[in-house]
Amino acid sequence: MGQTDLLLLNASNLPQLPIYPYAFVQVSAIARRFGLSVRRLDLLQVRREFWRPMLRELIQRHRPRMVGIHLRQQDTVLHFDYHNPQMGVMAGRYFPVQDTRALIEVLREVGDMPITMGGFGFTSHAHLLLDYLGADFGVQGDPDGFFARFEDVVARRELESVPGLAYRRDGTYQFNPRGFYPPAAEREYTDEIVDELISFYGHSQLYGSNPPTVAVEAMRGCPFRCGFCLEPHVKGRRIAYRDMETIVSELEFLLSRNLRRFWFVASELNIQGSEFILKLAERVIRLNETHPGSPIEWSGFTLPRFNESDLRILQRAGYAGALNDILSLDDENLHRMQVPYRSGQAITYLKAMAKMAEEESQAQATSPHGVEGLRQRLAGYFTLFLGNYHADERTIRRSLQQVDEHGLRENYRGAFVMAATRVYDIEGKYICATSEEEAKSIISYDERGERPFNLLWPSFYYPRFLMQRLGSTAEILKFFSFVGDTFLSLAHRMRKDWNWFLSRNTSVEQLREWLAGASSVPLGAHEAPPHVLEKAAHVLGELRTPALVSMMAPEPEQKPLWNEVARVLLEHLFRVHGKSVAAVTAHLGIQADERGIPRVSEYRLMERLYQRYDSVEQLIEDAGACLDVSGNSLAMLYLQWLLYANNVTIRPEYRDLLFEPPVEPASAVG
Repeated sequence: MGQTDLLLLNASNLPQLPIYPYAFVQVSAIARRFGLSVRRLDLLQVRREFWRPMLRELIQRHRPRMVGIHLRQQDTVLHFDYHNPQMGVMAGRYFPVQDTRALIEVLREVGDMPITMGGFGFTSHAHLLLDYLGADFGVQGDPDGFFARFEDVVARRELESVPGLAYRRDGTYQFNPRGFYPPAAEREYTDEIVDELISFYGHSQLYGSNPPTVAVEAMRGCPFRCGFCLEPHVKGRRIAYRDMETIVSELEFLLSRNLRRFWFVASELNIQGSEFILKLAERVIRLNETHPGSPIEWSGFTLPRFNESDLRILQRAGYAGALNDILSLDDENLHRMQVPYRSGQAITYLKAMAKMAEEESQAQATSPHGVEGLRQRLAGYFTLFLGNYHADERTIRRSLQQVDEHGLRENYRGAFVMAATRVYDIEGKYICATSEEEAKSIISYDERGERPFNLLWPSFYYPRFLMQRLGSTAEILKFFSFVGDTFLSLAHRMRKDWNWFLSRNTSVEQLREWLAGASSVPLGAHEAPPHVLEKAAHVLGELRTPALVSMMAPEPEQKPLWNEVARVLLEHLFRVHGKSVAAVTAHLGIQADERGIPRVSEYRLMERLYQRYDSVEQLIEDAGACLDVSGNSLAMLYLQWLLYANNVTIRPEYRDLLFEPPVEPASAVG
């Protein structure tokens, strides 16, 4: 076996989301262009104690002239992967910078070939990282110029003229001007690479019912200056589209290897409008027609600026929806963060996606073969970045108002709010926290948890106004968890434990008495499956103690059924005993249907309650006194149900974050 020019390694794969490094594909393709050979190894599945013997064997077998290390990212970019009290995560486990440093230390022990760093994560902080990692060279951005001068780099001659190269001279690192290059004009994938994809993922996963996406570059570069993003810094500000025929050739080759799910790599596929992505969609439609079988499915980063007609074309082409987070739905915040869309565009996009997802969901229900809808493909999750650097109280309030006004929440089974901005140093300036006072809100994390600010570690800026209002990062995360579960999605509804609620708020004897008073009234219409209604009617008709006990403390395997039965019977009680319900709703100034369900959203319900109360305890005490009800009355049961069913949380420090402050009356004049 001949000598390999470059042994390319990666120790930055995310364990919970393994991705075959697209850098392996692209670097190998560029090297081939210059007649150079590359061998590749991702170390995700190799335990640390086996690195040394495996690398020694690889180096002996391939005799690389140089080792290249790809650093895809410095961390997950998600603060809750490093500090999430609700999930019990107080210290992260994903530190690719430190893992890469350990890899270089092992390489120094087993060989003497030069080591070169590269990748998006490296380029983002090349000046900071190179000395820390201790590599011989670094390549900032695209490696085309590096491979064109590969022989010079290996021989360490004329290094100062190699585009994008960082190298050591007189004990310090020198950084050459970057070179920016267009996407590949030729096909990047080969049979050898596809075989490595199969080995990396496993045949059953790569060709299974839910395969990973295969990356194919469509364009690069971004002219925008969004206040949280490194893409223009790393990829350049000039937009360069890949030739459409080359993209199609890439897809045809991958289709010939029975790969049909793709991720189109781009800063944003619709960065200059919809023309390019619609042309891409049309070519995918034609490929589907000429390659019968399971249809192509694809996605990629996009801006939320599509209208419904464009989305329907994309849907017909197998578009699976974008994975981008929407910053907020507050136009002032979007302007300050310099993102290239406004709330109206984002809302139009979200509503169109929801409409199409509902249509596909209905088609799935009626189709004998089933249709995978957008709702299933997107997993029904909603994300807002309400903790961005330029957010304030109005950002949160206005975004929640928009979600409520446009009924967006009903489309999502879950939501999460990004509460902190990942801090980067771009050309000597932090991406946020520009003052010394603001820098106090930056928190870095290592394996033990919080540590002093250091950009070599995952570092996040938590908005000062939230730190001042809520007091700690844990309280900020708790607040946004409440917002996501209650106002942005149906998550809290889906987790309701009505068996627990009954056991906490009544007894078997009291429940029997209440149900007996309602047993002569038919159940009526309920949003529940027939078998649940049948079981509820049976319980109501006999009122036997074992059934009532099971409804309060069911066996685990019977929990789903009894939980729904409890919900149905509670609503039946409130419908039959309407006077008790009406007394509570009248006192609180809200309207409810015949089952006691408020006619307003959780957001509007809590807005009204926040106007009158500083805590749930105060609300309960006030209602109990004014209505003259005891703890074992149906009115009190309904009040507790109302609070639990709507996830009511009242904390004074939340008031101005969630709702517009009341307008002070103008003082009298004259």
